[in-house]
Amino acid sequence: MQTFWESITSDSMLQEPQGPSLPWRMTSSLVMGLTGSLSRVFLYGLNTVEVTGLQGFLDILDRRKDVEGRQRGLITVSNHISVLDDPLMWGVLPFRYHFNPSNHRWGLGAHDICFKNAFLTTFFSAGQVLPTYRFKHSAHGGLFQPTVSSAIKLLSSSPFFTPSEPNDNPTSPSYNNNNNNNNNNNNNNNNNNNNNNNNNNHITAADALLTNPPWPYRLDGTVPPSSSFLFQDAFNATIQAHRAWVHVFPEACVHQQPRMFMRYFKWGVARMILEADPAPELVPIFIDGTQRIMPEDRTWPRFLPRVGNTLHVAFGAPVDMEATFGDLRRQWKALVREQGVKELERELQLLARSEGKVVQKIRKKMAPLKELSTARVKDRGDLSWSEELRYGDEAVRLRVEVAKRVRDEVLKVRRAMGYPDEEPAEFALAETWRTEEPGPDKLKSGVDEGLVNKKG
Repeated sequence: MQTFWESITSDSMLQEPQGPSLPWRMTSSLVMGLTGSLSRVFLYGLNTVEVTGLQGFLDILDRRKDVEGRQRGLITVSNHISVLDDPLMWGVLPFRYHFNPSNHRWGLGAHDICFKNAFLTTFFSAGQVLPTYRFKHSAHGGLFQPTVSSAIKLLSSSPFFTPSEPNDNPTSPSYNNNNNNNNNNNNNNNNNNNNNNNNNNHITAADALLTNPPWPYRLDGTVPPSSSFLFQDAFNATIQAHRAWVHVFPEACVHQQPRMFMRYFKWGVARMILEADPAPELVPIFIDGTQRIMPEDRTWPRFLPRVGNTLHVAFGAPVDMEATFGDLRRQWKALVREQGVKELERELQLLARSEGKVVQKIRKKMAPLKELSTARVKDRGDLSWSEELRYGDEAVRLRVEVAKRVRDEVLKVRRAMGYPDEEPAEFALAETWRTEEPGPDKLKSGVDEGLVNKKG
């Protein structure tokens, strides 16, 4: 593993990422389009569908159709009550939204299920799903796996060091009313930044690292390098996308509870909100009904979804990111800045002891690099250089609080749907659910009597 200093002083240059090939783009459009269309036909043809807040969400997607004109990424979060939540929940979108992968969601899928052979890997990769690794099945699991880094990159601007707009709140009136003007200004700013990059080698070198976080498909031999079509095109599709839409099920497992209570939210979504730059939009969603379409206690034939049910999907209003998460994002940035300075100084001292001949060259680069690294290094989604940013008390506290606030936003949508607001407060805490782990993948929870499928 590179040291922090080596990672930001590398002389390597990253060429502009090549887009995926035409056959891959056609495959992705076909997979996304047919899956979404079949979901819509199934929902509206064989079930009853009730949707609230859909028009507001479609307005957001319409505003994001111009890929280069987007100002920030989009995160949607929801409860997870069935192995078919995705793709069925997106069947409520009109047909015209399904054949445009650049304006559709990226999802996270269990690598031991969705990527266990070449066919499934191709299908889910074309369907814009990133493999999520779990410790039970892979040594690459956990909060700091490359999949989370890739999701942060998908949500962020490209290149990563591009300064955020002064207005970092996507739900403020000035953001919405001046969207077109801001797009023009951003284009001009990006041109200026590119000119500045040509005059500052330290930014160009850092760009080579910051725009290329570890790629999750490389792990566990999921996609062998010999699969050139799949490997290269899926890689290009992932690394080229920016300010994209990522959907997350923060419960990270299927949870079917009679009163629609939720489990605690894991911290992957907290990393995305804290580390994506600029701050993404966040839309909470609550769903009810897919647990009857694919109940965990279903009998034979288990592989067939049940029909004749009612599906409720409620889209909440976009969250005011500044009011809800602004204080936590500022605290995170300050923590990254502090740890970046400490790490640079530590490595500089080590270099000064062992490589005296290069010390003068290093010190000449020190000032601009320190400013760049401490302000922008968070954007790469790689925290391997800092134990404190991964496991320190302050970093953990921030993630816990972000996850709790995200969960509260989903609870607001649940409450608006008319469900009784009687959920025990301790359900939001990870400690409440630890009695279930380690345990079987499918179980009846001893906490709330819900049916749980950790493979879902």
